[in-house]
Amino acid sequence: MKSESLLLKNILLDIEVLSVLISLILLVVYWKRSEKNCFLICYTLYQVTVIFHTSSHVMKHLNQFLDLKEFYFACIKNISFTFAEITCLILFWVFANPQKKINKKLAPIFILPIIYSILTITNRWSGILAPIRVTQNDIRFGDKTNFCHAIEYTIWFTAIPLVFISLKKLVKMRGYKLIQGMLIFSALLIPSILYFIRMILNIDLLPSLEFDPVPAAMSISTILLAIAAIKYRLISLVPVAFKEFAESISTPFIVLDNNNRVQYYNNMFSRVFSFVYIKRECHIQQFFQQLKNYARDYTYIDTIEALSNTNNFTNINLEVCLFIPKETIYKVSLQEIRAYGNERVGKLMAFNDITYYKILARVQSELAATKTRIEISTEAHDVIGYAMTHIIMYLQEELSNLSEEEIKQRENTVKALKMAKEKNAEFREILYKGFNPNSANTEGQPENFKDKLMYRLKSIKEKLPSGINMVYSIDGQLTAIDEKYFNALDSICLEAINNSLKHGNARNIEVILKGSNSDLRLKIIDDGKGCMSVNKGIGLTSMTDRVNKLGGTLRFINEPEGGFGIFVNIPITTKRGNINGGLKVI
Repeated sequence: MKSESLLLKNILLDIEVLSVLISLILLVVYWKRSEKNCFLICYTLYQVTVIFHTSSHVMKHLNQFLDLKEFYFACIKNISFTFAEITCLILFWVFANPQKKINKKLAPIFILPIIYSILTITNRWSGILAPIRVTQNDIRFGDKTNFCHAIEYTIWFTAIPLVFISLKKLVKMRGYKLIQGMLIFSALLIPSILYFIRMILNIDLLPSLEFDPVPAAMSISTILLAIAAIKYRLISLVPVAFKEFAESISTPFIVLDNNNRVQYYNNMFSRVFSFVYIKRECHIQQFFQQLKNYARDYTYIDTIEALSNTNNFTNINLEVCLFIPKETIYKVSLQEIRAYGNERVGKLMAFNDITYYKILARVQSELAATKTRIEISTEAHDVIGYAMTHIIMYLQEELSNLSEEEIKQRENTVKALKMAKEKNAEFREILYKGFNPNSANTEGQPENFKDKLMYRLKSIKEKLPSGINMVYSIDGQLTAIDEKYFNALDSICLEAINNSLKHGNARNIEVILKGSNSDLRLKIIDDGKGCMSVNKGIGLTSMTDRVNKLGGTLRFINEPEGGFGIFVNIPITTKRGNINGGLKVI
């Protein structure tokens, strides 16, 4: 029987020693791999006090080999247990109150316990106020322990308000938060019950061993809390590789809990929203209120805020325009974060910068509209222009064979011819200035070919989206060159730049033109994504047709690793003079 009791005692001591080692290892892991916050600090203090409590109990039972005074280990064990329990209680309070605000109205509650503890220190009152201090199962103390008991009672009585506050908070919790709260409160409650039975009621739980089971119970509950803290994310252990990935990701994001309090945000979020003051554990409403000062229309921000406050939502995507300082458009996505059992534990809010894509879409829309207008103007020129020209020709031919007297008798015919000429001129002006970009805004443009093309490239550059860099240069004597070459080069440059933006997602475009009296050599290159093979669409086919009509050659240079180039060589023929018709002017 004695050997069995000794074996059980050694097993309990081994459990305590093992718990100390595991606690130390877990503390190192937590501080190395988790976020340094108030909860981790309180948890560390709790673990340290438990280690002191357990170690002192182990040392007290091994003092026959160490020849140390049992009294000091007993004092450390009692005081460290009390501090461990109160630290666990504060740990729960920090968990339940992320803002860590202390209500000043609770201060009067501590007055009576403090007076009680001061009186307990004295020899006269200690026997009256704390008679139970002298009978403890594993050791009998004398008057030297008055001060230790005073500290113990001070903490215990002071902790009573926190116990009721914690219970009140625990009752209000729901879902995942309730599981986390119960874990902490169980680690506090189980050792406290055993301690109350053992020390206060003076009941020996293991009389055959003369052994205090409270340290062993506290050790086991502490280890279970440490393991459960990982599973239920009381302490978030983020793998190093994942943390580096999260910090280096280019998309700003922020993590919220179910109460919309900020739990984490990456470095990109700090850089992009540096103008906003935000810290962990603050409510996301503070962020939204500051963001409204920079929004074009804060109605969308109100919508995101309202949706984030609802419990029933699916993944949400909304667009917000901010001026920080220049106009930036973000696609804000709000997603649920779910853990074990598919229970929602928080929300992820990401901010994707879609400014470039919005501008590119607008430019593509404008180019598509321009292309449509060009096609319409071409059809109108071929059909209506042809008809108007022939109407004028037939009327002139009709009137050219008449005498002045006969012409006066055909007043309506003369008016019709005059109106046809005027409207045909207006039609051509609308056709070329209103629809054809090659001839749009010709007023104020230079007459010189080189200066005119420089003016046109400058105009294209000014209309590019912000963030797109375009450089151009023109070398050679390009003064007396036919207008058809200007129109061809203008259309090729416009279509090539459109392709660089639309298909290549280029950020830098270079246009180089070298010419002489014999040929024109155009080179357009970009730093876009390139492609494995060149598939001619409408744009590239249109370029090829224009160059072929002028007897030139066109080559596409594609780099699979990035970049696309267009090389054009057009021979220059003798400029033809204008051919005037032989119609009589009326």
